[in-house]
Amino acid sequence: MLRPGGAALYEVELQRNAYGAVTAVTDLDALGLDHTAAFAYDGAARLLDATIGTAGAGAYHFSYAYDGLQNMVSRAASGATALG
Repeated sequence: MLRPGGAALYEVELQRNAYGAVTAVTDLDALGLDHTAAFAYDGAARLLDATIGTAGAGAYHFSYAYDGLQNMVSRAASGATALG
């Protein structure tokens, strides 16, 4: 993403799986906010887990579960501060 003057606002590298979904975001500039993230999917391409931020005390973790009809039946979130 570029600023109006052309300088990078932030710089990340994306990794994708075979069907194009983002599986990892690597923060390359290490300035400001940490844009690092990791995503995991099941065989039906549904998001199962997401970790936002560098793994450790400052990261947020989200997990999801689905029933046989593709409905999300549970979700959980944890992180350094309470999420509402």
